[in-house]
Amino acid sequence: MPRYALQIEYHGGPFAGWQRQAQGLPSVQAAVERALGKLEPGPHTIAAAGRTVLLSSHLMSEMAITADRLIIIGRGRLIADTTVDDLLAGGASAFVKVRSPRAGDLATLLQAGGAIVSRDPDDSLRVTGLASNVIGEIATVNAIPLLELSEQRPTLEETYMQLTADAVDYRTNAPASESKG
Repeated sequence: MPRYALQIEYHGGPFAGWQRQAQGLPSVQAAVERALGKLEPGPHTIAAAGRTVLLSSHLMSEMAITADRLIIIGRGRLIADTTVDDLLAGGASAFVKVRSPRAGDLATLLQAGGAIVSRDPDDSLRVTGLASNVIGEIATVNAIPLLELSEQRPTLEETYMQLTADAVDYRTNAPASESKG
């Protein structure tokens, strides 16, 4: 495939990076890929060529599906340098939800195995400290039927807000409740 050197201007100014929008919105990268398609037949993609692509975004749902690695900085200090999966799995609010007609028996066994178990209002168990496959094995070995066994992870936005809670420069005040009188 031939190589092309391109000088790109975006809205009249030089463009020194790529943007890729996951939700089908038009992007500079898509426009360049279409232009390359007119020069040379076949599909074209513009990649980082083994280099780092730095993307800053406030759209956490987009970051969750496009980023390989996250670097979170707050007030000039590094808060996290990790993968999306590791960040979400290690979040304080990650847990395994378990529903069983024998929830009490299962809770006792899981606690003996080192898990922290609490009961939610819907009578399901909230388990931390054991992976879902281990919980399933304990239930199977002890002939305890399971109605639900699911990993519950916070969203990237929830995890980000939790991590950066102490690194916020500006906060809005909670709206005052209106008195009816």
